Amino acid sequence: MIQTTDSFYLGLDIGSETVHCVLIDENKKVVYSPDSLMHFGNPLEAVIEVYDDVLSIVSSDAIKAVSYTGSLARIAAEKTSCPFYFDTLSVSAGAEIIAPECEYLIHVGAKDPYFFEREKTGSNRGSFFISDHGTGTKCGGGSGILINKQVRRFFSDEIKEKLLPSDISSSDQRKQLRINRNIMQHQVEEMHLKAAETILLSDKVLNVGGAVRCHYSV
Repeated sequence: MIQTTDSFYLGLDIGSETVHCVLIDENKKVVYSPDSLMHFGNPLEAVIEVYDDVLSIVSSDAIKAVSYTGSLARIAAEKTSCPFYFDTLSVSAGAEIIAPECEYLIHVGAKDPYFFEREKTGSNRGSFFISDHGTGTKCGGGSGILINKQVRRFFSDEIKEKLLPSDISSSDQRKQLRINRNIMQHQVEEMHLKAAETILLSDKVLNVGGAVRCHYSV
């Protein structure tokens, strides 16, 4: 655990399938950003698991504020009396921290895809503002749950994992949930790797709507 008197700020992104997290300090430096967790329809438990992980790095007293973003985050923000920000704000503001020289942002999420153009302003050209932006249609093309459903559809019979049984004492239920969540996430990640390998074997082009958009294998 970090032994310090500094203050930290925690951001949680609860998407349709995955929970992301980042911890920054008073100087907007990223202190900790653990691997994202797939929540499999139980985002609250995944958020608790992420928060427990963060508390292994810093004490709860050192975390001065928590905020939320993402398609499933509004309820969590309301229940915990923490601020919620739409991804149009969190994505563009986050770029200022992790990629301050970035000029263009493309965000493909569960709802609308977004495009942002950032330009420097001021006499010293040291700060950015959004000079242009645009949104796409509500196709859900970037939805984590949609993508994961597709890989399960193709590879669930090929890649299988065995979960722990459910008939255990209540005191061990949370531990069991976390173990099974990790097992399922490992399974889905293996399916994604298999999907990527399969795509590389593609030798044909599917023309959709007059534009080359995707490939498929024989």
